[in-house]
Amino acid sequence: MEDALLSAASIPSPLLIFIHSSPLFPNTRARLPLSSAAFEEFLQLVDSTTAVRMGVFCRKHAQPDKDTHRKADKPTMDFYAIGTICRVFRAARGSDGACFLEVEGLARCEATDVVDNGGRHKTDRFRWAYVSLRRDQQKGNGDNEAQIQALLMSVQNHLTDFIHSSVNRGEKPTPGTDEATSNNKAASSPAMYGSALQAYIDRLMASSSSLSDGALTRASVVCDLAASLMTQASVEERQKVLEALDVEDRLRRVQALLLKVIEAHKLADKIDGNLAREVREQLIRRKMQELQKELRSLRQSSSSPSSSQPTDKDKAANNNHNNTSASEEDEDDVARLRNAISKAGMEGEALKAAKRELRRLEALQPAHPEYMVCRTYLETLVSVPWTKHSEDSLDVQRAREILDEDHYGLEEVKKRILQFLAVRRLRNDMKGPILCLSGPPGVGKTSLASSVAQALGREFHRISLGGVRDEAEIRGHRRTYIGALPGVIVQAMVHTGVRNPVLLLDEVNKLSYGNPLHNPSAALLEVLDPKQNHKFTDHYLGVPYDLSRVFFICTANTLTTMPRALRDRLEVVHISGYTMHEKERIAERHLIPNNLHTHGLTDKDGKAALEISPEIIQEIICKYTAESGVRELDRCIAAICRWAALKATDGDAAAASEPPPPAATAAPQSVISVQKEDLVDILGNEKYSLGVAHRLTTPGIAIGLAVNSTGGDILFIETSKVQGSGGLIVTGQLGEVMQESVRTALTILQAKALNKPPSDDVQGDIGMLPSAFSDIDLHVHFPAGAVAKDGPSAGLATTIALASLLTGRLVRSDTAWTGEVTLRGHVLPVGGIKEKVLAAHRAGICRVVLPSANKPQLRDIPKDISESMEFPLVTSVDEALQMAFVDDSETGEGTADEDSSKGRAVNDVPLVRAIIAAKL
Repeated sequence: MEDALLSAASIPSPLLIFIHSSPLFPNTRARLPLSSAAFEEFLQLVDSTTAVRMGVFCRKHAQPDKDTHRKADKPTMDFYAIGTICRVFRAARGSDGACFLEVEGLARCEATDVVDNGGRHKTDRFRWAYVSLRRDQQKGNGDNEAQIQALLMSVQNHLTDFIHSSVNRGEKPTPGTDEATSNNKAASSPAMYGSALQAYIDRLMASSSSLSDGALTRASVVCDLAASLMTQASVEERQKVLEALDVEDRLRRVQALLLKVIEAHKLADKIDGNLAREVREQLIRRKMQELQKELRSLRQSSSSPSSSQPTDKDKAANNNHNNTSASEEDEDDVARLRNAISKAGMEGEALKAAKRELRRLEALQPAHPEYMVCRTYLETLVSVPWTKHSEDSLDVQRAREILDEDHYGLEEVKKRILQFLAVRRLRNDMKGPILCLSGPPGVGKTSLASSVAQALGREFHRISLGGVRDEAEIRGHRRTYIGALPGVIVQAMVHTGVRNPVLLLDEVNKLSYGNPLHNPSAALLEVLDPKQNHKFTDHYLGVPYDLSRVFFICTANTLTTMPRALRDRLEVVHISGYTMHEKERIAERHLIPNNLHTHGLTDKDGKAALEISPEIIQEIICKYTAESGVRELDRCIAAICRWAALKATDGDAAAASEPPPPAATAAPQSVISVQKEDLVDILGNEKYSLGVAHRLTTPGIAIGLAVNSTGGDILFIETSKVQGSGGLIVTGQLGEVMQESVRTALTILQAKALNKPPSDDVQGDIGMLPSAFSDIDLHVHFPAGAVAKDGPSAGLATTIALASLLTGRLVRSDTAWTGEVTLRGHVLPVGGIKEKVLAAHRAGICRVVLPSANKPQLRDIPKDISESMEFPLVTSVDEALQMAFVDDSETGEGTADEDSSKGRAVNDVPLVRAIIAAKL
């Protein structure tokens, strides 16, 4: 070891130093590359090219080695102070023109000062500096010999592992710098070099267990050798090893570096192994696909039948061919699914589940029972739209035109859709609303949802929930069951192909709510909750799916049967029904043109062969329909079209022998006009009659108003008294609330009779003694006994009917009543005012008595109806009794018109009873 023979006197002062990009360690050799300019400068600075002492120091901050000219005369300490004194034993220029210095590290040294040479250096690689030697040190007085020996053995073991790891990776662990390794072209193979290096280390470590001076030197040599081999470590880490003068500290630093580099090798080997496996798998699959294509082409080219009758050998060959084709199809399916997964745009849990199932599918044989289950799941998973969406049409004016063209009226719903579009223009990431269109049948709820999708430019899909009784139909079946499928929500997303469609949940109120073990409405809670549906989990898919971009529209005939938790998640928009004017416009703009086209009564130019006048439409609405919607009106118009089609072809003798004309054939030239007299032949007898049907002919009858799933309707309340003992009989299939309203009405009248003596001048007096109640039995009946009825809003009408019976005075026939009554005689507000008013208007009633608290609801009444009707407001039963009865002065003789306008009694009880029965 030349380090032991080196002394301070043998070091030139100042010493030529070389600035390098990495540290050089003692007892190692290295080849330092130089540029031509730096090589010429070295030759000028030294007297001889051999046995030259030179210091090698590492540049700070890992600056690249550039042979640039010095920009300043004043020298700088831009290198680490601790370096290595080296012996230059060769300076040469290679055959390829590359210049280099071959050096051997001798000992550690420290640069104390840099000499100013007046800027005579041509490059920035050489300096002159004063240096001093730095010897190895040992803490204490030999007390840590055992600790150093243990560290030395550990470093030796780790160094052996490092050499083996480097050799296995195809690397050559050459001691020295990176440049020396890269330029050593004459070195042997990594395996041979590693074996020779390991043998050298073993010989170096073959010493006694005691730490003599030689053993301490061996520990220093092993540390320096290990640090020089670990070129993967950073420059700063290796420089710290060079600066560690204490041998124990140096051993600990080298041990930590060895462990770090070995772990990095293991991790790199694992990554390389995975990459190699994937690459190898891809290559094998590509070769298999090419071979399969070649086999198929060979079979197709050689498939020429040699005889008409196949032999047994041919049949066996065909079976083998079919089996091979099935296997090829399976391989193609796996490749197709892998390609579909990469294009689907799945992320997170969905992507992990898809890759997991694909690996499982590859491991399964096609004949395995789970093969088709796994394949179907993957096909469903990639069919669900994960990223694809349709662009919204944010033109508010165009959307308004589409909605007005498809639907007449329904201003509240249209306004809500236009508001959504306006907000959507201001904010693109807005979540889809969840609307619920509530109203009677036939008012256009389903068709309105389709128009909404058209106005928004989105895909549309309808999901019918009527009769759904299992939550698995909403959330899907688990894949453990045979024949499992995703729920209707995911199926709708697959059908539309985009993640932001308009989904119509039709008849949501007709879900089955009876069985608590199978409650589909509970499954809808997550679907229709804006705070939860961004992570909706279908049982079949098993991964979260984002439904927040979907525009949900629900429809319901009534909200009373819907669970409160589900109703709380919906933005309800009520559609009460159409007025007569709106029905006329709908028939003119939509129903008549559609039926004419459907029944072939229009020609190519759009000219109609049937004329239906507005008077005929009014006649149909008044006498043949009594509904909130227009379905029955549409059926009546269709019947008229069928009658016209038969009449148009009647009398044509050649029509029976000729084939029916195609759809494009022009309609008959003559225009058929429908008259009022023809309606009886077409639609039958009149079903409803206004005015006369609502005449009240005897005391004890009043008209109430009700709301049901089909809209509003009028309700006749009939009372009668017989001799008895003060009993009360209630019939008509009434609920408990309605029966309580009847008893409350009777109690109010009994209290009035008890508290006030009979007097004609007392307002609200029923004119009856209290003792009279004990001598009679009262019977209250609500016709249409097959229809269940319940609710508190008939309390006021029942009170009026009983008061009319007890006083013997007629109730006004042009008035209907609604309101809940209390024992103190107050009239409380009720719901469904718009539906009830529309029903009264359809029945020809021009006066509706309402509770005063329902005055704000009058703003919802269409203007044409509110102008043609009266709406007296009452707060108590006394006020209602004041306006209930026909004046006695009006019961005299008069004309039929006066009887109709004044509400006088007409002695035609059988007619009224028949009309009432037909109405209800």
